Amino acid sequence: MKKLLFLQLDDAHFVAETKLFLKRYAHELVQYELFLFAPNSKSKISGPWKEISKEEISKNNFEMILNLSLSEESWEFAKDLQSPFFVGTRSTEMNTLQVIGHWSTYLLQLKGGASFLPFHLQDIYKNIVGCKSLSLAKEKTWKYEVIYWQCPHFINENVFLILVAQLKERYKNWEFIPGTPQENKPGFYIGPANHEVSLWHEQNHRLLILKNNFEGLHFAPAGDNHWLVNPHQADPDFTELYKLMIQFCEQIPCKEINTWEVYQTTQENLFGTSLKPLTMTNSNFPFYQFHVVIWQYVLNLFDVNLEIAGINKDQETTLKFYEEVLTKINRFLDLIVSNLADQLEHFDETNFDIKKFQAAITEIQDFETTTSKIAENHPLLRPFLDYYQIVRGQSEFSGLKDQLQDQMLILSEQSGVLKALLELISMTIQNYSSKIEKTSQGRERHGNDREF
Repeated sequence: MKKLLFLQLDDAHFVAETKLFLKRYAHELVQYELFLFAPNSKSKISGPWKEISKEEISKNNFEMILNLSLSEESWEFAKDLQSPFFVGTRSTEMNTLQVIGHWSTYLLQLKGGASFLPFHLQDIYKNIVGCKSLSLAKEKTWKYEVIYWQCPHFINENVFLILVAQLKERYKNWEFIPGTPQENKPGFYIGPANHEVSLWHEQNHRLLILKNNFEGLHFAPAGDNHWLVNPHQADPDFTELYKLMIQFCEQIPCKEINTWEVYQTTQENLFGTSLKPLTMTNSNFPFYQFHVVIWQYVLNLFDVNLEIAGINKDQETTLKFYEEVLTKINRFLDLIVSNLADQLEHFDETNFDIKKFQAAITEIQDFETTTSKIAENHPLLRPFLDYYQIVRGQSEFSGLKDQLQDQMLILSEQSGVLKALLELISMTIQNYSSKIEKTSQGRERHGNDREF
């Protein structure tokens, strides 16, 4: 039987998600013997793989090695491993970085510091490995009269204890357990997440995860019908949080919540876990949805049927700002692509003009420098800029014409992606403006009727 080796040298959270991914999709890998090297493993999650030591790796011959890690340590470690096939990121003998696979490139750009995580880690790993089966949502009702609770760091402990005391008064016959969920006693959990948050879902707990701000699917369970909750303003109403807790435990619709944001995990879409807003949303939430739509098409050529949520005035202001930034970037890109196309059209190897070639390369380098600065100051655009910067660095062509063609194709693809993002932003702003205009006209007609 052929052997697959998975490398996971990141911290305990990434190790836990890797193990749960392997457990979830092991049925697609039954033709292989699975091995996992995870020196930072802390969870007791077991499955159809063997955890292997550093010394044991050299004693085995692996058909394929897959590096699911983000750590630079893993790049150096993977460099010295021999295998016919490799997927992921590793250093080369020339001290450059080799990234194999579109989703591996996407994972690598996360090191740049994304504002939120649009995809769950398990879904990213699934795409890196190439697993195709779908994990569809299942209707579920929790009947357990057990509440686990922990106070998150951003909430005053005395305030949180008062909320727990009120819950105890309401649910007098329920069991309340401070701390994280237990494996053999399913129940409701209210508190912050830790590295085993997805394991709690696997153990049949329902989770209300309290966060300080919107982070997308970072530290979120890979399952259906959990709630991620964060403040919508600097001084949220804690009586609303108590109301939220009741709605969560009694499994009734979330309503009449104005100072907290509530997002429900769902698997309604075929690509994996996503977020559905149940209340007012964060200023970054429209971009979360834009990222999901565009990245699924770029990386999987898959059109996502995702209903874009309506926006508010603050979100419109953010979108208009990024609309202006994207318009300028696209103009810059169009100019570079046009110049490269002209270079290629008049390329003559017998009478090659090295100055024009150097000028074209300088333009690309200037674009890299400019977009690096933009990425630092505009985190919502950063993934789209960092991803293509990594892709451009992977070019292996040696011929001058081939280099120009490769760079032009990559820049053209990036231009198309950024224009698609710009179109989504502009359409969302336009829909919001039309809605405001109709509301205003309706008020005017209502006022005229009253006057009449």
